[in-house]
Amino acid sequence: MLALYLLISTSIFAQDAAREWTVEMTATVNEDPASITLNWLPNSNDTPNRYYIFRKEKGTNGWGTSIALLDSEVLTYTDESAEIGVSYEYYVQLRLGGTIYGWGFINSGINVELDYNKGDLLLIVDQTFEASLASEIGSLEQDLYTDGWMVTTIYSDPSDTPQDLKEEITIYYESLPNLKSLYLLGNIQVPYSGELNPDAHNNHIGAWLADVYYGDIDGNWTDTDLDNTTASSSRNYNIPGDGKFDQSKIPSKM
Repeated sequence: MLALYLLISTSIFAQDAAREWTVEMTATVNEDPASITLNWLPNSNDTPNRYYIFRKEKGTNGWGTSIALLDSEVLTYTDESAEIGVSYEYYVQLRLGGTIYGWGFINSGINVELDYNKGDLLLIVDQTFEASLASEIGSLEQDLYTDGWMVTTIYSDPSDTPQDLKEEITIYYESLPNLKSLYLLGNIQVPYSGELNPDAHNNHIGAWLADVYYGDIDGNWTDTDLDNTTASSSRNYNIPGDGKFDQSKIPSKM
């Protein structure tokens, strides 16, 4: 019972600690007069910090300068310059000086035209659930299709290696005319890569989960150089030839 309590307490603490570094947002729209209102939840880091609001049109590069600066007790912002039919991306920073304590992103628009053809999507499903979740998988395929995706579904054996699955993905990438997205459902093979500790714990330096491996078709991923077993958990060990990759950054464009 004590072990269970400690496990649950640690899990809740980790989730709460992660939440403190986010700006959890929702968006509501109004057509007349045109406006988009952002609302976010309070954050334990919000005093005496300030919120910086950035906006750009979806698909463009760079956030530029902030469009608003709000005191920490303010939890809402209305963009009265939003235009009907334009899809906007908003970025809210919780910041004190040059230090960012929270990030939040959201995409919203007023009467934005539906994109009826977003491209091909490869749905990769753990074959363990092919029969037991057949109805639910069919519903997911239909939902994706009505959202504008041309869906191709394949079933993957959880015992395969990430390299095996990557080879299959590459075949579909070369055969489907407009493959834009991968959707992983179930116990799909998990690639590990790098020599890093994104959670900043010194005893976690080593290989970490890297699903981005599946989205980088032509990058050079190697398993020859790193030799690090300093982490407290063997899952983070990274030695030559162990099936975990050397790269700590994505080697080419996703």
